[in-house]
Amino acid sequence: MQYSESHHVEPGTEEHELLRAYLQAEYRIIVPQSRVPGAGAHFTDLLSGGPLFIMDTGFGDNPLAVAFATRIIPLGEFWMTGGAGLPATSTMVKKVLGRLSQQHLVLDRAFTNPHKAALLCVRTLLESGASRRIKYKTVGGDPRASGRHHAPASEREMENTMATASPGRNSPCPCGSGKRFKRCCGGR
Repeated sequence: MQYSESHHVEPGTEEHELLRAYLQAEYRIIVPQSRVPGAGAHFTDLLSGGPLFIMDTGFGDNPLAVAFATRIIPLGEFWMTGGAGLPATSTMVKKVLGRLSQQHLVLDRAFTNPHKAALLCVRTLLESGASRRIKYKTVGGDPRASGRHHAPASEREMENTMATASPGRNSPCPCGSGKRFKRCCGGR
């Protein structure tokens, strides 16, 4: 938001279109419906019930076993992620929805205060162990080079593994606060 207020961007340019899309970013809890390998996945927004197609190759290659809480950005007829999505089991989602309701952050199937709701979602999921469900995935090259490659031992283990990126300590926090991860949700 600060960037858009302090920098003039010429309407009609690609930078203007991207900036406009980022300003329309929304934090959502999404439930996968079907994958499109190598491209993304079809989701349902948990609160509104509306359908979404999210372009993200990680989602196109992941199992459909869990929901995700993530910031998404509209780009034409599809959406893209705007940070690391936190995987959430049904138990975790119920806990998040309970806390959102207790703090009156959900009304008529929508967030009443999107920023506070996103923070509450991230904190609740991290407290519930969502980060333990995140595994690093090396794309291309030697998988041993990063030392973070995860190779599931069985098909069942693979269905329980989420291959999505976790934010680095100095990365922007996925909750959208604008702070570094280590100074925000990663500091817990």
